Amino acid sequence: MINNRLKVMLLLYLCSSLIILPTLEINSKPLKIKNQDKSPDTWTLMLYFCADTRNSEVNYTTLDNSNNFLHSHMYSTMYNIPDDLATGADAEINIIALYDYPYQPSYPTGYAVMYELTKTSGVTQIADWGPTNMGDGDTLDDFVDYCKTNYPATNYALVLSDHGRAYAGFCYDYHAPHPSYMYALGDCLTVPELEAALSGTNNVDVIFFDTCSGGSFEVAWQLVGEADYMVAGETIQSGNALDHPREIAYALSRDVTMTPLELAQAGFDGASSPTVLSSHWGSISLYDLTKFDEGLYSPMEAFTDFTTNLCLEISHNNSMITYFQDLRNELDTYGLSTSGMLIDLTNLLETVIAHEEDFYYNDTVTAATNMLAYLNSSSSILVDEWHFTLSYDHLNGYSLCYPDSYDMYKGYMYGDMYDDLEISQDTSWDEFMDLLYPKIELDRFRLPDLFHLFIHPMDPVIQLHVLFDSIRYQETLHIGLNDEFFDEPGMGIEVGIPNAQYYDNLWGDAMISIPTQNLNLLNGRAGEATFKVIINASAASIPTQDVEFAIKHIQNDAVTWAFNETLAVDAGQVLTCHVSTNDTMTEIIDEAPPVTTTPPTTTPPVTTTPPTTTPTGTETGTLDKLTEFFQNNWLWFAIGGGGLFLIVVFGVILTRRRRRQK
Repeated sequence: MINNRLKVMLLLYLCSSLIILPTLEINSKPLKIKNQDKSPDTWTLMLYFCADTRNSEVNYTTLDNSNNFLHSHMYSTMYNIPDDLATGADAEINIIALYDYPYQPSYPTGYAVMYELTKTSGVTQIADWGPTNMGDGDTLDDFVDYCKTNYPATNYALVLSDHGRAYAGFCYDYHAPHPSYMYALGDCLTVPELEAALSGTNNVDVIFFDTCSGGSFEVAWQLVGEADYMVAGETIQSGNALDHPREIAYALSRDVTMTPLELAQAGFDGASSPTVLSSHWGSISLYDLTKFDEGLYSPMEAFTDFTTNLCLEISHNNSMITYFQDLRNELDTYGLSTSGMLIDLTNLLETVIAHEEDFYYNDTVTAATNMLAYLNSSSSILVDEWHFTLSYDHLNGYSLCYPDSYDMYKGYMYGDMYDDLEISQDTSWDEFMDLLYPKIELDRFRLPDLFHLFIHPMDPVIQLHVLFDSIRYQETLHIGLNDEFFDEPGMGIEVGIPNAQYYDNLWGDAMISIPTQNLNLLNGRAGEATFKVIINASAASIPTQDVEFAIKHIQNDAVTWAFNETLAVDAGQVLTCHVSTNDTMTEIIDEAPPVTTTPPTTTPPVTTTPPTTTPTGTETGTLDKLTEFFQNNWLWFAIGGGGLFLIVVFGVILTRRRRRQK
C-alpha cells in the first residue's frame, strides 16, 4: 500500500516537473531560460544601444573608438534607468537592452551584451552576444524576436540610440563589416532593413528614434504597418537624445496602463519638457503612422500627385530644371543634419504655392495645396510638433531629401540607396531628383579647357583633394570631402574653386575637374597657376592597395598633357604633388608616413568578461563562472533538489510506518 502511494506521488512529481519546466531557447547568440507560460506583462520596452560608433574624436587611423561620447551617454542612461523606475513597476513592464560596446584591447571589434533592467535587481546580464553588427537588419530582427518570445506583453516599444541620417539610415556600427566594401569599416541600418526587421510578428506599437534626423518623411512612409506611432526629431540633436530612454522608462513605470498613443505622447513630452533630465531636444515630433493610408485622399496619394506634376513641369519645359534648382536654394535648411540634402516638406510646399504664377500646370499648385492642407489638418499624421529656437520656425516636422548638387550621396555609405526606398517605388520623387541631377559620366566633364583628376579603384575611405592658394582671395581654396563632417552640419563636400566639379560614386571612383581659366584668374597676374593634389589614405583599413592615379589637361576634347601611374598606397599614407597650368608636375611624395603598428587582431575573444567601465558603486550585472553556472541552471537544481527532498520525506514516513507495524 505504502509502496504504491510512494510510486504515485513520485509519478505526479515527475509529471508536474515536466509541466513547469520552462522553455530552453538556444540560438546563435543568446541562451535564455524563462517561463514563457506566464501571462503577458503590460509593456516590453526594447532598447537598442549602438555604442560601438564614432564621433569627431575617433580617428579612422585606429580601430579604437572607446572614447566616443555617444557611448558615455548610452552607458550612463542604461545604468540610471533602474533608479528612475517606480517601485512595483517590475511586475508589469519589461525593459530589455542590447548594448554594443566599443573597442577594448581584448575586444578590438566591440561586443554586445543583453541586459534586463529592473528596479529590484538593477542591470542584470541576460546573454553575451559577442562581436555583433548592430548595423545589420538581422541583428535588430533577432533582438525584437527574442524580446517578444521571452518577454511577452500586450504592447511593445522600441528605442534606437546612435547616429541618424534620415533616409540614409541609423545605428552606425564602427567595427562591423561593410556590406559593399570588404576593405571598409562600418555598417548601418538602412531604412529598408529597419522595415524588414519590424515586419510580420516583429511589429511594434511605438518606435522612438533617439538619434539625429529621425523625423523623416521617407522613414515614416517606410514604416507604415511596422509601427503605429513614431517619435523623432527632424533636426540634428545633442547628447540629450541619447539620454531620452530614461524619460520613457520613468513615465511608463508610473503608469503601466498607458496606451501606445499615451506612451508616444509621454516620450514626446520627455523630449520637449523633460522630467528626469535637465535639458530638452532641439526639435521633436509625434507621428500617427496609421493615418498614412486613411481616407479617400491619403497623404500618399497627395504626395504622389504632387511629384508627378513636378516631373510634368520639366517635361513641358526643360528650363524648369534650372528653376527647381534655384527654388531649392530658397529653402531654409538651418538645423537639418545634411544641409546639402534635406529640406522641410512643409517649407517646400509653401514655397511652391508662393510661386504659383511660375508653373504651367494648375494641377502642380493644386497638388501642393492639397498636400499642405492635409499636413495642417487635425487628422494629419503629425500629432504633435515642437522646436526650441525661433531659427527653427521653418521646420514643421518632416524632413525630405532634396539635393542641391550632383553630390547627393556624399557622406553616406551606400550609393543609390534612395532608389530602394518605398517612397521611390510609390511616387515620382526620385525621378524628379534624377531629372534635376542626372548621373554624370565618369570619363570627362564637357569644359573647353580643364584639368581632370581621377583615382580608381580604391578603398572608398581614401580621399582625393585639391588645394589652391588664391592670390586674389588671399585664402586656400579646397575641393574634396570635408573632414569635419561630424562637427559641421552639411554633406561634407567643398568645391572652393568656381565652376570646378567633384564626383565620387562611392564605389571606388573619385574625380575632380578644374577649369584652367578660373585657376589663372584666381592667380591674378602672377603667371602660371599651381595647385596641390592630395591622396589621403590615413583612413584606409587594409595595409596596401594599388590605386590608379591620372591627371589630364584637356583642351577642346583633346588630351594635351597627361600623367598616369598605378600607386602602391599604404594605410596611413598621405601622398601629395603639385601641378601647374603649364603642364608640369612635381614628384609624388609622402607627406605622412604609413601606419607602422600592427592593427589589433579581430579574432573573437575567448573570454566573455564585460568591460570594467561601470560607474563607482554601480553593479554591472556581470556573473563569475560559478555564480553564472548556478544562476543559469537554478531551475534544474530546484527541481532536482525538490525531488530529492520528497524522496527523503517519503522514505522517513515509510520507515516510521514499518516500525509501527512491527
